Amino acid sequence: MRRYRYVNGEKIELSPPQEIRIVQYTPDSGFYLFQISQEWGASEEGYFETEELAMEQVYKEFQVTWDEWEAIA
Repeated sequence: MRRYRYVNGEKIELSPPQEIRIVQYTPDSGFYLFQISQEWGASEEGYFETEELAMEQVYKEFQVTWDEWEAIA
Protein backbone atom coordinates (compact mmCIF):
# COMPACT_ATOMS: atom_id res chain seq x y z
CA MET A 1 0.00 0.00 0.00
CA ARG A 2 1.40 3.38 -0.97
CA ARG A 3 1.01 6.28 1.41
CA TYR A 4 1.06 9.98 0.59
CA ARG A 5 1.24 13.28 2.38
CA TYR A 6 0.33 16.62 0.90
CA VAL A 7 2.68 19.53 1.53
CA ASN A 8 1.81 22.93 0.09
CA GLY A 9 -0.56 21.23 -2.35
CA GLU A 10 2.13 18.80 -3.58
CA LYS A 11 1.54 15.04 -3.30
CA ILE A 12 4.59 13.31 -1.76
CA GLU A 13 4.92 9.53 -1.49
CA LEU A 14 6.00 8.44 1.99
CA SER A 15 8.51 5.70 2.65
CA PRO A 16 7.44 2.94 5.07
CA PRO A 17 7.80 3.88 8.76
CA GLN A 18 10.93 2.79 10.61
CA GLU A 19 8.91 2.01 13.70
CA ILE A 20 5.26 1.53 14.61
CA ARG A 21 4.04 1.98 18.18
CA ILE A 22 0.75 1.29 19.87
CA VAL A 23 0.45 3.35 23.04
CA GLN A 24 -2.08 3.46 25.85
CA TYR A 25 -2.08 6.52 28.10
CA THR A 26 -3.40 6.33 31.64
CA PRO A 27 -6.35 6.66 32.42
CA ASP A 28 -7.54 6.42 28.78
CA SER A 29 -8.98 3.03 27.89
CA GLY A 30 -8.15 3.30 24.17
CA PHE A 31 -4.95 2.84 22.17
CA TYR A 32 -3.11 5.29 19.91
CA LEU A 33 -1.24 4.17 16.81
CA PHE A 34 1.94 6.07 15.92
CA GLN A 35 4.17 5.69 12.89
CA ILE A 36 7.74 6.95 13.18
CA SER A 37 9.95 7.79 10.23
CA GLN A 38 13.19 9.66 9.80
CA GLU A 39 11.68 12.04 7.25
CA TRP A 40 8.47 12.96 9.16
CA GLY A 41 9.16 12.09 12.81
CA ALA A 42 6.23 10.67 14.79
CA SER A 43 2.69 10.96 13.51
CA GLU A 44 -0.51 9.76 15.13
CA GLU A 45 -2.34 7.48 12.73
CA GLY A 46 -5.42 6.62 14.71
CA TYR A 47 -7.24 5.86 17.91
CA PHE A 48 -8.62 2.38 18.59
CA GLU A 49 -10.87 0.99 21.30
CA THR A 50 -8.68 -2.11 21.71
CA GLU A 51 -5.05 -3.04 21.19
CA GLU A 52 -6.18 -5.86 18.90
CA LEU A 53 -7.96 -3.41 16.57
CA ALA A 54 -4.80 -1.30 16.32
CA MET A 55 -2.72 -4.39 15.57
CA GLU A 56 -5.21 -5.47 12.89
CA GLN A 57 -4.87 -2.06 11.21
CA VAL A 58 -1.08 -2.36 11.17
CA TYR A 59 -1.39 -5.84 9.67
CA LYS A 60 -3.65 -4.49 6.89
CA GLU A 61 -1.20 -1.71 6.03
CA PHE A 62 2.19 -3.36 6.60
CA GLN A 63 1.59 -7.11 7.07
CA VAL A 64 3.10 -7.05 10.58
CA THR A 65 1.96 -10.27 12.26
CA TRP A 66 1.01 -10.69 15.92
CA ASP A 67 4.22 -12.57 16.75
CA GLU A 68 6.41 -9.76 15.35
CA TRP A 69 5.31 -7.27 18.03
CA GLU A 70 7.61 -6.48 20.94
CA ALA A 71 6.23 -5.25 24.27
CA ILE A 72 8.03 -2.21 25.69
CA ALA A 73 7.34 -1.13 29.25
